Formats: sequence, C-alpha cells, structure tokens
Amino acid sequence: MVKVCGVGMMPLKRILLCLKNYQKRINMQAIFARGVNQEFGLKGGLPWGHNATDLAHFKEKTLGKILLCGKNTYKALPAAVFKGRTVKMVERGEDIFEGDHSNSIIIGGTSLLTLENLNRCDTVWTTHVKGVFEADTYLNGDELCIFESGCLTEVLHDDEDIRIEEHTNCGVYNE
Repeated sequence: MVKVCGVGMMPLKRILLCLKNYQKRINMQAIFARGVNQEFGLKGGLPWGHNATDLAHFKEKTLGKILLCGKNTYKALPAAVFKGRTVKMVERGEDIFEGDHSNSIIIGGTSLLTLENLNRCDTVWTTHVKGVFEADTYLNGDELCIFESGCLTEVLHDDEDIRIEEHTNCGVYNE
C-alpha cells in the first residue's frame, strides 16, 4: 500500500495498472462535477442544484458529442441533455474503449469515473463545487487525487461557487 495525496492508502498494484492504462490513452474526454467531499449525486440529481456557469460549460463541451454514462446516470438525465447529443448507456463490464471514440465524453456515473478510465482520456474537465452537500453518491477521492496530481491543469473559471479545471497530459506530468 502507498499513501497518496495524504488522503488514504492505495495498493501499488492499482497505481501500476493506472500507469499501464495511460499508455493506452485514446482520443476520449470526460466531464463531471463534484463537491468538496467528493459528492456526486443526490436522489438522481446534483447535490448542489443548478449552477448556470457549470451548466453552460457542460453544454459547450458536450453539444454534438456522444455522452457515455452508466444506467443510473442515464435514468437521471433531464430531457434537455438529449437535445443535440447522443447518449449511450454503458452496461456494467462493457469496454468503453473499444472502437472509435473521437467524439465521446464520459459523464458518469461513479463506475465509469475511475482512475483507470480517466487516465485513458486525453482531456478531462472537472468542476469543483465549493461547499459541502448532502449526497447519496460519492466519487473515489483517493483516485481523483492521484489522477489530478499527474496532469497539466488549467483553471478555466474560478468564482465563489465553483472552480472549473481542464486536465491534460495525465499520467506524464509529475514534478
């Protein structure tokens, strides 16, 4: 076990698998938001409600794209998400990296937003919602910390409510 980012222990075997997956990176992206304590969902929605800046960013990055999501995320998506996009529900155990994914973006759920999957994406956009929220679905904070520490990160937006970051070159930038 290796202590990572001061937040917990992770098996070295898992970290090595992530580095191996980095070598298999393809032209796919991911986009998601989370709270301070890795809150991701509440009763099929967002724990923090709607944030106009984050929703505009989501729209800009996903219009005309194929959105990949798990079953619970698919069921919870509002009708507006389907306009101008193709939404594909990914079955548990399905390899999302088979075939051409040059127009695909992973949007959730937690089973798809893993360190292994994120390290295979060429660009990942994360929105950090500033606050602690009631939630029933959480992302893996240890994995996200490892992921973000190995990327070039550019802040696209930062205000009192949210911080939007773009992560690129993940798995190769460690100083």
